[in-house]
Amino acid sequence: MQIIKKYFPNDALKFSVNNYEQGYLRLKLGNLEEAESYMQKSLDFALTTEDFIAQACAYRGMGEIYLKQDSVKSRNYFYQSIQLFEKAEDKIGADEVKSFITKWEVVQLSWRKTVKSGDSWRRKEASS
Repeated sequence: MQIIKKYFPNDALKFSVNNYEQGYLRLKLGNLEEAESYMQKSLDFALTTEDFIAQACAYRGMGEIYLKQDSVKSRNYFYQSIQLFEKAEDKIGADEVKSFITKWEVVQLSWRKTVKSGDSWRRKEASS
């Protein structure tokens, strides 16, 4: 980061990419709090550029972080990412993010089934 600050102090894209990589690394290491901080910086810098791919990647990264946290927010970030990948005519990127939405929907469906069966179990136990 020091090299970017020194030699490219006004290059938002370089700051975005660096923060994205830092955030994604922390996501993979399971440090979600730091991952979110870096990824948000990446998104903030990306949005000051006209680079739709950088913006889409940052939104996807935020979505992946919130997916790990089982947060509904992930879906919104994924939809933003898809729109930007499509705007950049990057079908592969858009399709990859669509697969994350499918994973999110499976997790949500599984969670609802668990809660529903847990509620049924509690009602059955209470009536015994």
